[in-house]
Amino acid sequence: MKVTGIILLLCVASTFAIRKQSVAVKGVLFCGDTPASGVSVKLWDDDDGPDPDDVMAQGRTDAQGQFTLSGDASELTNIDPVLKIYHDCDDGVKPGSRKIKFKIPSSYITSGVTAKKTFDIGKINLEIEFEGEERELLARRFRRVPQKGKAKNKGRKQPNNQNSLFCIVCASRVRQQAVEVRGKLMCGDIAAHGVRVKLWDEDGGPDPDDQLDQGYTDIDGYFFLKGDTSEITNIDPVLKIYHDCDDGIKPGSRKIKFKIPKSYTSAGQTAEKTFDIGKINLEIEFAGEERELLTSRRRRVAHNSKNKPKGKGKGM
Repeated sequence: MKVTGIILLLCVASTFAIRKQSVAVKGVLFCGDTPASGVSVKLWDDDDGPDPDDVMAQGRTDAQGQFTLSGDASELTNIDPVLKIYHDCDDGVKPGSRKIKFKIPSSYITSGVTAKKTFDIGKINLEIEFEGEERELLARRFRRVPQKGKAKNKGRKQPNNQNSLFCIVCASRVRQQAVEVRGKLMCGDIAAHGVRVKLWDEDGGPDPDDQLDQGYTDIDGYFFLKGDTSEITNIDPVLKIYHDCDDGIKPGSRKIKFKIPKSYTSAGQTAEKTFDIGKINLEIEFAGEERELLTSRRRRVAHNSKNKPKGKGKGM
């Protein structure tokens, strides 16, 4: 009887401890310089425990790429709100859609059924290749199976002069390639001033990564970086951002990486077009975030004109 009473008491206490919680999120989505209309957006409560995930709200962007979602859920602990975006921007002919997830900070959670403030993700270019992207295969039409071929010249020793010929061909195919990127960074509704940004060529092979440019955001949160390097294959440009927005008292800085689409790389030392990431709220908790423990302090120096040429510092 005592055990049964204790269990009943715990169940009653848990019932009273369950809280109704709400959250709201808004933003603007672009694909390049075109509003991303009709994009599916969903607001989820992603639970880490045994409780199933809950869809709190869903909808689509309007003709201007804008959306607003709000919803609520009842949980014993704090809800874990996540914005999920399903889109086909810069996706080619592939099954399903690109799927990205943005975690909403817990400071935007409100007790009750109505959110007191709305989390603004900013104005985001969906061409960005985010870390931890997934695919939503709503309809599996076909599978891409690698082409099987017969091995040729198996076990046959190639003449030594082919190695020299290969080196000559490689040397002649090394190409100078350039890229430019710009954007605006926010921390909530405040411009993220003095944030360190770097432009890298991250090579997947044995070739070491190359830093193409670096700088800091200006007083309005804008930045502009450009650089070039020589490679046999296409370069793999990556924007890295090191910041302390919504980070509390922790060692080092938050580090996020955005892959720049290959369509924005140009032959030569000058990029033909600039990749605009848009206006991004750094409060977003991005998938695949890292920490940079060895960070250099911001040096108060005049902004180099190389990093912000006239007319290129501001975009969307």
